Amino acid sequence: MSLSPSHHANKARLTTLLGLLLLGNAFAQKLSEIVSVSSFLSNVGVNQIIWVWMVDGLLMLLMTSLQSLIIDRHSRLKIMEYMVLALALSFVLLQALLLLNSPAWFSQSLLYILSQQQWLTFPLIFWVFTSDLLGIAQAKQLIPKIASWGFAGYALGIAFVGFTSLLMKRLDIPYAAMVSGCLAINIGIYIGIFLMLRLSFSRHKIRPAVYVAEPIKETLIEGWDFVRGVALFRYLVIAVLSIVICETIVDFRFFQASFEAFPDLYTYQMVQSVYLFGRAVVEGIVSQFAAQAIVIRLGLKAVFIIQPIFSLVATTIMIAAPTFLGSLVGVFFQKGAQYGIDEPARKALEGMVPQERRGRVSNFIDGYMLGIGGILGALVIALFLAVGKTIEINLLGTNLYLFGALAAALIALISTWKMYQVYDASMLDWRLNRRKRGDTILDSLDF
Repeated sequence: MSLSPSHHANKARLTTLLGLLLLGNAFAQKLSEIVSVSSFLSNVGVNQIIWVWMVDGLLMLLMTSLQSLIIDRHSRLKIMEYMVLALALSFVLLQALLLLNSPAWFSQSLLYILSQQQWLTFPLIFWVFTSDLLGIAQAKQLIPKIASWGFAGYALGIAFVGFTSLLMKRLDIPYAAMVSGCLAINIGIYIGIFLMLRLSFSRHKIRPAVYVAEPIKETLIEGWDFVRGVALFRYLVIAVLSIVICETIVDFRFFQASFEAFPDLYTYQMVQSVYLFGRAVVEGIVSQFAAQAIVIRLGLKAVFIIQPIFSLVATTIMIAAPTFLGSLVGVFFQKGAQYGIDEPARKALEGMVPQERRGRVSNFIDGYMLGIGGILGALVIALFLAVGKTIEINLLGTNLYLFGALAAALIALISTWKMYQVYDASMLDWRLNRRKRGDTILDSLDF
């Protein structure tokens, strides 16, 4: 089928517009995350961040429930617009708290929690909106290109924080100016994203949300009912939950080791920027050049086993080498596979869910499991820290919680193996086959 130059131009324009939305959020998110983590660890301490993670996990569950109630009921474009306005307003309120000299632990905890909502909520709704806008066939082709804008946004945000930290340290500027500047930039970015959505996407034809009226209780548990009914997704949820627990513990160990090595605030922030920039590069390279080849070679049903193996390797390295360098290598193993291979593969698998349920199923897997996994991971850390403090053995107070990560990685490995075994049978499940009813002939065309 021959397509006109204007069609290709429109597709390129749409890809660019969507990419800019993702780039803006990614830039703002990294700015918020680095500034909040550096300030919190410096002003409050490493061990206390686990309590912030627990609150953040509870908030994720609350926000995911709210999204489940609305994501398949209303226009995804309108949801996107309201979401970015809410983010902009949140940063305005946080700027006001800063001007009122609120305690550092409170304001930086809120900034960190907001950064996590930027990381979780925006992409979750963005990718559902993108799938509605593009259709199945174009989405498969264009999503990797759009995703590369997100990696670019992360890289730019990280580089900006690193350069600004170096400059402000040399000029001896108070760190409060850094925090205030971060909030102002976030406000500007989300107002800009709102204007792009309102001016550029209102003219595009977007698939309306297909919604069957249901009571609130059924709406909230729809994702769980779907997952419970399809064996493949049931094991996927167990694997995702285990991997998030492992990731939470690995992150804590890295924060602990890195802050011990670089206690100065600006220096730590620069180290964090270099680390995150390296991560963005590795994840981007893996996602763009290795992930597709791996999926083609192994098949989608086998690719999920890679992440648990890398999690096992990461945890083993951290246990064997309890230094900053060992933690750095371990966290790269964990994150590189998780966000370069496992997450894109999971998004592809979620694309098989019928459109009228896709939003809530994605919410359940990528929202509820992240919140619950973060809470459980923080509880594991808190338990081992308490045990270590009680019996006064330093190893127990610093490293033994990594065995919790090791156990979680093993559970994920078993679950992904079970996924492999039930994959073919699950593809015949009527809950997945219903997707065909909503597809049109245009969905089968390769653009």
